[in-house]
Amino acid sequence: MTGFRERAAPGRVGRRRRALIALSLCLLAASAVEADDAQKSRAAYERGARAIRQGDAAEAANQLARAAALEPADAEIQALYGQALLASGQPGPALEALERAIELAPDTEGLSYYAGLASYRLGDWQRAIRYLEQAASEQPESGVTALYLGIALSEAGRTDDARASLSRAASVDPTVRGQCAYRIALIELEAHRLDEAAAQFQIVVEALPGSSLARSAQAYLDQLEGGLRSWNVYAQIGGGYDTNVSLGPDELVGLGIESGLGEAAVGGDIVLYETDRFAVRAGQQAYLRFHGSSPANQFDQIVSSTWATGVYDISNRLSAQLGYTFQYIWADYSDFRSTHVVEPSLRLNAQGRFPTTFFYRMEARDYRFDLPASLQALDRDGFVHRLGLEQYWITPDWTGYGSGYVKLGLQLRRESTDGSEYDASSIQPVATVGISLPRDLYLTVDASYEWRDFDSASIVDPSGKARFDWITQVGAALRVPVYGNLYGDVRYRFTNRSSNVAFYRYDRHFTDFVLTYLY
Repeated sequence: MTGFRERAAPGRVGRRRRALIALSLCLLAASAVEADDAQKSRAAYERGARAIRQGDAAEAANQLARAAALEPADAEIQALYGQALLASGQPGPALEALERAIELAPDTEGLSYYAGLASYRLGDWQRAIRYLEQAASEQPESGVTALYLGIALSEAGRTDDARASLSRAASVDPTVRGQCAYRIALIELEAHRLDEAAAQFQIVVEALPGSSLARSAQAYLDQLEGGLRSWNVYAQIGGGYDTNVSLGPDELVGLGIESGLGEAAVGGDIVLYETDRFAVRAGQQAYLRFHGSSPANQFDQIVSSTWATGVYDISNRLSAQLGYTFQYIWADYSDFRSTHVVEPSLRLNAQGRFPTTFFYRMEARDYRFDLPASLQALDRDGFVHRLGLEQYWITPDWTGYGSGYVKLGLQLRRESTDGSEYDASSIQPVATVGISLPRDLYLTVDASYEWRDFDSASIVDPSGKARFDWITQVGAALRVPVYGNLYGDVRYRFTNRSSNVAFYRYDRHFTDFVLTYLY
């Protein structure tokens, strides 16, 4: 047995040696790959750093993305990658990279500032405040950090802290004095401290001559010197083309009449009563739309709207509103419809740039013509109830052309009438986006989709099935400044109504251009 073991041992030793050699070769190969990856990562990092120094943020982000993919645990690479993304206008990915760098090397000075700036550009005020406060403690002499922190605090509703940070920024860095004064002026104006606001606006005019901030500050000063105007008036004239002429998207449609049209409107509003927390404003509008020839001129219309709204500020972030509108419409210059609208609402503005509105709207409608007994099912006198939620996001001025906004909403609608044809319930999501563009242009785009479920079959549908409609609307408007208080608006709206009742199916393209003078 001993001899057997002695003869078998060399084979086992050989296998062990071969296994050890193979393992060693694998380790060497892995080390070589790691060394090669590290070399490639460092080369990409150096190219990215050079691109940043040359001002090419897009190329820097491209090179540093490669470096970060090869060495994701390198805090230095992640930090520079985040800065490159921020410089190239990508604050979301920049914040992710910077937060990875902070997690890997939490004591690295300077990262909090860039993470705060990325959060600022995203409008994430609470996160921006957290990072910028850390950055301000690391660099107390940085006026720019204190400026951004002050703005973020202001947007979050912490006005006292915002004023203190902005004042500190102006004292440690005179180059941001004008920007700080402008923000402080807005805070004072909102608090109705008009003398203090005027003094700050004057600082802006003197510190930033010729700038857009100085022009805005001067406009505020002109208003303050003459007293903040409590009234506004406007006049409007224009024309367009309608591919399916109608009084409106919710009235009789689908006749397929195409026509050019002209439009004119005048209106205005005035503050009837105002205190620090309560204000009542009322207004009036008269609108005329006319068509060129028969049969389209049967849809000529005049609309008169008189309204009043009372707003009570429960707190700095919560307000209640009650509105009333009386509308009267003439179709083909004959009495058509009168409507009383009552709308209570509650507006919550807890996040500064994220106001939320809850509303209820009740419309009592009276059609001013008689129907024959055989058509009593079409009697639309009655009520329309709407219950809704609107969520706004006032976007930061990322591009330098001004702030924009996003509005998302949901409406529940119930119509109950004296007839049976229009009784229905529906749900309607809506979305609107406002975008500031160069040369003071402003683009608004909106869309909505409605599912409307009717209580009974239509009198024009012999199948006897309950009616169901799908209503899609998409619109866009581009506002163009012409001169002074004169503006032009190019507008387009598409409406599609699908229905299981053929009579109610239609498409409509409405395009117009109007000039508006605001005084």
